[in-house]
Amino acid sequence: MFEDSTPPAEPRDQESQGWDNTGAQPWPEVSIIIPVYNAEQELVRCLASIEAQDYPVSQLHILVIDDDSIDRTREVAREHGAMVLRNGHKNIERGKSIGLAHAQSEFILLIDSDNRLPRADWLRLAVTALIEHPDVVGAQAAWFAYDRRDPPANRYCSLFGIGDPVAYYLRRQDHLSHLDTDWTLSGQIVERAPTHFLVRFTPQTMPTVGSQGFLTRKSLLLQTNWSPALFHVDSNLQLVAAGHDLYALLRCEVTHDYVRSIAHLSGKLHRNARLFYSQQATREHVWTMSTSTIALSLLKMVTVVIPLHDAWRGYRRLRDPAWFIHPILCVFVPVMYAYVWVQWRLRVLGRGNGWSRRAPMARQGERRQHVAMPTTEQVSAEVEQ
Repeated sequence: MFEDSTPPAEPRDQESQGWDNTGAQPWPEVSIIIPVYNAEQELVRCLASIEAQDYPVSQLHILVIDDDSIDRTREVAREHGAMVLRNGHKNIERGKSIGLAHAQSEFILLIDSDNRLPRADWLRLAVTALIEHPDVVGAQAAWFAYDRRDPPANRYCSLFGIGDPVAYYLRRQDHLSHLDTDWTLSGQIVERAPTHFLVRFTPQTMPTVGSQGFLTRKSLLLQTNWSPALFHVDSNLQLVAAGHDLYALLRCEVTHDYVRSIAHLSGKLHRNARLFYSQQATREHVWTMSTSTIALSLLKMVTVVIPLHDAWRGYRRLRDPAWFIHPILCVFVPVMYAYVWVQWRLRVLGRGNGWSRRAPMARQGERRQHVAMPTTEQVSAEVEQ
């Protein structure tokens, strides 16, 4: 089993070699980290979108970190020329950490198997933003791609730029709604360029950036609590708190094949709520807004009027009934979260040791202790040929 162990591979110094976007200098190497579990069909589409990029293939290094899939996920990865690493911890964040430890490039693209890059110049846009702005932490698409052929629940998530309606009214989502043509979320806009927004965040205004196609720098991630598990939200929050607070939000889209139905979305939200409470002792990210702000946002949701108005505004712009899933979820999700919270409190009071029966990965005071990564000899046995 892969047990997170040798020091991480040092990234190659690429920016010092010089670069321009005219072709006179080579495009830098990018290590692409994809954690997977039983993602055979999704991975085919994800890898095909990467192969369709107008970026030099020799500069792309794909690492697929598999969590003991029982379908053809590993075979698919190998067929597309990816290095396959074993996770075995049933934890996507551990998979990202393993991938980071083996990445050889300074530029790191964190992408999930259910993502696709819908335009051929996507990676070039992201790399250009980071090189032209050396103080930018990372770049990601500002919108989710909308496809009328998707299931209604997935179209809803793409239209509103969310996977959770609570985040929409707290303004902590990390993608814009298709109602938005400008950056309307938290943070201070530093620049509106033709290809991107440059936005500066604080720990109080930080959205949940860092996944779903996020290009960043390995040297920065290594300054965060990336091991034994790389929580992208926590790592970016740590970077912002340390003064690395500038991000590029690309004026383009990323595809997210997130859910198949409303029931599937509800199940994911329920799972995320349980994880939020069970992992509190090991996480850095917390909601820092006032109780009154949260209460007002929940009131907007459950009274239905504002969510119905927002759905109607969206429908007038883009005629899709999926907009009207919004007011339904705005009533259901707060009730579900309240139920999960009551369950959690009862378990805490009844057992005195938190939600999960499993021991947490680290106590609160141990968050900054990194687990060593495997030795070179061990790695050869862990990389699946």
